[in-house]
Amino acid sequence: MKVAIVLISYNRPFFVKQALDSIKKQTILDDIHCVAVDDGSNNETVDAISAFQDDFAKFDFVQIKPEKEEDRYTTNRVAISVNAGLQRIIDTAPETQYLSYLTDDDLYEETRCEKMSKHLDENPDIFLLYHFMKLYRCDGTGKLGDLIFDLNDKWTEANKYWVSNIDNRIDHCSFMHRNLNVLWTDDNIYRRCTDYGFLLQCLKKELNFAHYPEYLATGRKIVGDSINIDNTIGERTGK
Repeated sequence: MKVAIVLISYNRPFFVKQALDSIKKQTILDDIHCVAVDDGSNNETVDAISAFQDDFAKFDFVQIKPEKEEDRYTTNRVAISVNAGLQRIIDTAPETQYLSYLTDDDLYEETRCEKMSKHLDENPDIFLLYHFMKLYRCDGTGKLGDLIFDLNDKWTEANKYWVSNIDNRIDHCSFMHRNLNVLWTDDNIYRRCTDYGFLLQCLKKELNFAHYPEYLATGRKIVGDSINIDNTIGERTGK
């Protein structure tokens, strides 16, 4: 497949259905391998994911869970989930050209994968390409509220220095990169910023980044259930 998308989920049946729908609507659907990773969810979430198994040319459903429930709050579950998806790709489809990511609360625009993969095709010197992305608060029905972040930083020397040394403003649901068959760091220092750990890995290897100046995904932080934003812990704790 041209593009493999690792989608991670935990106890969000309503939202993961919307996320999978946004992948299903991609204009290059026949070139997409969807790898859905569930981190020990309830049956409703598992059923919501399983319902999509016949909607893709290639679909893998990977189910994992922490050895002990307390591990959910003390280990880097995002990296562990992403790596479970990446390992499935390494084992079954190592020839995949490009890798991309989605969480169960975010949504792709329909042309997102086509535009990003085409740009990488035309620019073989670029390892990682990211697009602009807005993050909103939303309620339990998915209705968007306040804008939290407008992630529209271009990839300049100044931004490279900032990301390398200070802070990250590139969401992992906005990037696509070439497949090097490597895993993300699951160091707990990055537990609340897993994508930052991956970006630092890539920058240390002096791999080239670039930006695509369009908004091609929507990030949603659920009120009461997105600890990185509001420090609350709702029904779906741990991520």
